Amino acid sequence: MAERLEHGLALLPRVRLFLVFRRLGRSAVKHIDEWLLKEWVRSVVRKSLKVELGEKDLVKCRVEEEAVTWELFVWDSQVELARKSCVGALDGVEFIIGGAKLRCGVQFDEKDSFAALRSSWETVFGSDVSDHSSNFPDTLVLKGLPSRWFAEPRVSTQASVLVTHTVFSKFGKLRNLEIVNESDTGKTSSLQCNVWIQYEKYSGFYNAVEALCGRSMQKDGSSFKANYLLEWDNSLFFSPMNIRKRRFDKEHALKLANDARLAQAQKVAEQQRKAEEARKAEEARRAEEARLAEEARLAEEERLAEEMRTAAAEEAERLARAAEQAQREEEERRRNEEEEERLQQLRILEEQRRLEEERRKREEEAALKLVEEKNRQIREATRKLLEEQEQRKKEELRKQQDEVKRNQRERQEREAEARKSRRSEGASGIEHERWQLFLSEGNEPWPLVEQPESRSTSNSRVPSRRLRSIIVSSN
Repeated sequence: MAERLEHGLALLPRVRLFLVFRRLGRSAVKHIDEWLLKEWVRSVVRKSLKVELGEKDLVKCRVEEEAVTWELFVWDSQVELARKSCVGALDGVEFIIGGAKLRCGVQFDEKDSFAALRSSWETVFGSDVSDHSSNFPDTLVLKGLPSRWFAEPRVSTQASVLVTHTVFSKFGKLRNLEIVNESDTGKTSSLQCNVWIQYEKYSGFYNAVEALCGRSMQKDGSSFKANYLLEWDNSLFFSPMNIRKRRFDKEHALKLANDARLAQAQKVAEQQRKAEEARKAEEARRAEEARLAEEARLAEEERLAEEMRTAAAEEAERLARAAEQAQREEEERRRNEEEEERLQQLRILEEQRRLEEERRKREEEAALKLVEEKNRQIREATRKLLEEQEQRKKEELRKQQDEVKRNQRERQEREAEARKSRRSEGASGIEHERWQLFLSEGNEPWPLVEQPESRSTSNSRVPSRRLRSIIVSSN
């Protein structure tokens, strides 16, 4: 959830990650489509966090020989959870874009983590630092803040100490505040500024760092989000020596800027003087060129008039020669036309004789084709008659063969039935002889078992299966 500040400012929680894309293996594709790469990152973030990325939430910040780095901003109130989700969804993932295989690595700035910042100052001042400690961190640095957001309305476009003090005193009482605009360093632009804020107590410093870390700043009525850089100062920025040094550096920078402006003004004046001299020289040169051009024009007009007189005489002579030549060509044309007409009549007679000869040849060829067609029909009728006779002979032969096969098959069936009947009569006699031999050896008759009623209606008895097997094996 956004934290509200004075003067219509708000702090938006966000995740700032650096996506490093490296090529895997060699590929014929030299250029990677950045639009496809952006769409891939948007789809992964959409699936993992259910968040849509804007156009300025994913920007390319660094290009190297083997890798390209993109800066990703995800606006979410659960910063740590969103960071873990993005790292888990993007870190180490291999994919293919436009025929090139890439691997995505995720890095993040420790300055965006409040725990990392706290650990850094606790390393210097100890973990038990508090408001009652004799030495504690008290100064934080914000770089890249929009100057106009901290300016007094309708007064100036540069950041105001009063407005800035009002905004950041929400977290605790301030001891010192210093704003460095870009114009203070000699630059003509003053769009951004850097702010050093010193709190009287450790709690104010702690609250400010905790509130500002991992967030971006936005002003009411504006869609722009300022991604400032947050640091804590360990260089004694507000010590008297550093203050004197900065004052000297500022005066030196302003002196250098004034000297540069003066040198630039002198350079501009010298350039204007040279330009004026060049303009006058150019005007004199153009006047001389105009005089010479006018003299050349008059001479050219005289030359053209003489050429026109000469050309008129030559044209009259040429017309006379052309009339004589036209008369000769007309006579030649009439002779050629008469010769062409005579030749045309000869060609017509020759064409009539050729057409008559071709007609006679076509009639002879038609008569020959008619005779050949009749001979072909006779040969075809004779061939069909011979084929029909041959087919009838084959059919009669096939019927005779079928009759012979049928007679043989009937004879084989009768012989098989006869053999079967003789085999059944011989088997019954052999069984009777085995039974008589079994009784003659002094064996008792085998025990009889009753057949089930379902198989026979009488109380007949049959030998058991075991005795039958003994009789068969003994014989």
